[in-house]
Amino acid sequence: MQEKIFGGELFESILEISDVSSVFNILPKTEYMILGKLIGMAEESGADGKIYLENLKKEFDVPMTVVSEMVRNMSDDGLVIWELDTANKKTYVELSANGKEQYRLQNEGINDFTKKIDKVLDDNEKNALKVSLKKVADLFNEERDKSEMFYQFFRGDLGKDFNVAGLLKPKNSVTFILKDDNIGNAIKIFKESGFSTIPVIDSEGMYVGTVSEGELLMYICDKGMDDLNIDIVNTIVNVKRNPAVNNFADSKEVVQGLLSQNFLSLVDDDGFFIGIITRKDVIKLLRQKAEKK
Repeated sequence: MQEKIFGGELFESILEISDVSSVFNILPKTEYMILGKLIGMAEESGADGKIYLENLKKEFDVPMTVVSEMVRNMSDDGLVIWELDTANKKTYVELSANGKEQYRLQNEGINDFTKKIDKVLDDNEKNALKVSLKKVADLFNEERDKSEMFYQFFRGDLGKDFNVAGLLKPKNSVTFILKDDNIGNAIKIFKESGFSTIPVIDSEGMYVGTVSEGELLMYICDKGMDDLNIDIVNTIVNVKRNPAVNNFADSKEVVQGLLSQNFLSLVDDDGFFIGIITRKDVIKLLRQKAEKK
């Protein structure tokens, strides 16, 4: 039955009755749901209809910054009136006449659409449709949560939820090259490690830059093989391509670095190399957070 609904004549007939997206042409779905909640809260609050922001915070279980942004947007759209109660110095909202009317019109549209579905589906078909739509909704929510996690990471606003140090591969587990090593030894390290780019540090442990297979090939093309055990890595190290980040960097700084390379070198406040963060580990962290959420 579910396959028939989504892939056959029954589903097409529902679309012919009404474009599903038109149900929310008056109000976006989120604003419609919030207005419905506000109407209920206003009725509970009594004759004055005032809904205090602190009560909204408790009702929606979100930070006050989110409540303020939500109310500001709805106020800009003319759906609510945002005021300060001078008596108790608390901010509240009231539904505007426009907000109430738009909610009424939206409600009528949804009720009309629901009645149309009742006419074309029998009980078995409606039950099958509910099950199918629930599964689709779960998939959308799962993908939305994953996407939001990535967007938060890109924007750099994960805050305390993003712990750079928690992703660190410490120096003692990382392949690195000393800047005073000869190039012949560097080639050997590349061959044994299988990496295409390796961090370079000095004898004191300070981060210098990176060396890649490309730099080694350019050296060999320019100078040949004669001086591999004489020339040192410092003569070919790239100090600009892979700048290190501090171990207190936010997610935005990290993602900007990882857009162009597979790992980031981390340093402490004094510039000492303490390890790396890999692109693979960051993606793994985001996937875990999204699944947990």
